[in-house]
Amino acid sequence: MVKVKLKKQKECYLGYEITGHSNYSQHGEDIVCAAISALAQTTLLAIKELVTEDLTYDISSGYLKVTYPENLTEKQRADINLLTESMFLGLREIEKQYGKYLKVSIISI
Repeated sequence: MVKVKLKKQKECYLGYEITGHSNYSQHGEDIVCAAISALAQTTLLAIKELVTEDLTYDISSGYLKVTYPENLTEKQRADINLLTESMFLGLREIEKQYGKYLKVSIISI
């Protein structure tokens, strides 16, 4: 099962962490894993390319952790929140159909 934890303080996302494998199908044929990876990595790329390069991330097999910087402008924070919320909505839809393979949670700090 893939577990997604989005960290949030009040209305601001602080980052996200994704762990595990969906095991929906064999490697290379796993549409659940592919969809989760596409959303998570596109969000990371969009933030890095369009908002700020000043973020911390770690990627390995079955693991992605992204931490947003604290010293963001109001616009940067709004952009990051929008991109992260978009990812959350997509992941939530996947969870509705494939809940046996994906658990999405928001951790309030």
